[in-house]
Amino acid sequence: MRRIITILTALLICLLSVPALAQAAAPDPLGSGTVLFNPLGPTNRQCTAAFATTDGKAGYLVTGPTCTSGDLYASTSSGGMALVGTVTKTGLPYNGFSIVEVTNTTDWELVPWVVADGTKIDITGSEETKIGGDVCRVGPTVLTRCGTVDAKNETATFPWGTGTGLTRTSICTGPQNLGAAHLTKDQAQGVPLGGASDICTTPGASYFVPINPILDTFGLQLITS
Repeated sequence: MRRIITILTALLICLLSVPALAQAAAPDPLGSGTVLFNPLGPTNRQCTAAFATTDGKAGYLVTGPTCTSGDLYASTSSGGMALVGTVTKTGLPYNGFSIVEVTNTTDWELVPWVVADGTKIDITGSEETKIGGDVCRVGPTVLTRCGTVDAKNETATFPWGTGTGLTRTSICTGPQNLGAAHLTKDQAQGVPLGGASDICTTPGASYFVPINPILDTFGLQLITS
């Protein structure tokens, strides 16, 4: 009996000394507001994701205009960086956005929301706001600023080129202050391009690329809540 107890005790010690199997880390959220960068590209070549989308097979990010080619990476919650995917399309005829195919689904999970001023806003659709309607520029790295839709099908020139088919707003924004997305409540409106000035003591003029023509042109659908 004493020998059996000794054997059982030894087995218990062995079992307790076996390290627990490491669980795979959950994917980080990937969507509106994620800052992407090309470590092999020109200095400071980065862009901000505006919306998460899919073609039914693969996932894509519609981003701001300053990531034009190559493999893009983003910072992970663990403090490292991981590949997101590859730029597959740029914004012709709008010249104001890029489309990134998400090839790394191990480290990233596309999500239908954006964090603005510390609050998560679920994106549920892309119903277009009419002229005179309210719109806001939101994102985790910028202050939320709101205004009205003042005109559509506009043309404007920015440091990266001239955009056409743009929507003009009364939101004061600098020429390269891209933020993440333009929303009306929970409805996606477009990809921020910027405006004339960062001095926002008075209403300004800024522009975004409407999201629905992008979706229609490339056969994409928003990932929504």
